[in-house]
Amino acid sequence: MRHKNLALELLKKLLNNQIKGMTKKNLVKSKSFALMLEKTMKKYQNRSIESAQVIAELIELAKKIKVAQAEGEEL
Repeated sequence: MRHKNLALELLKKLLNNQIKGMTKKNLVKSKSFALMLEKTMKKYQNRSIESAQVIAELIELAKKIKVAQAEGEEL
């Protein structure tokens, strides 16, 4: 991937929007996901992990959000 930083920022923005939308339905889960996102971004900013690893972690976070939303709809 040539523009890893752009992909990273876009993915971060999309996840933030998902988390904000989730806040209306489940405040506790949304805060948990926001904390996970913040922790991942801090690791990236401190250069503990590379952009490819951050993208992989953000994709995993997106999958967790999708599962949580599906569980909420089942209830």
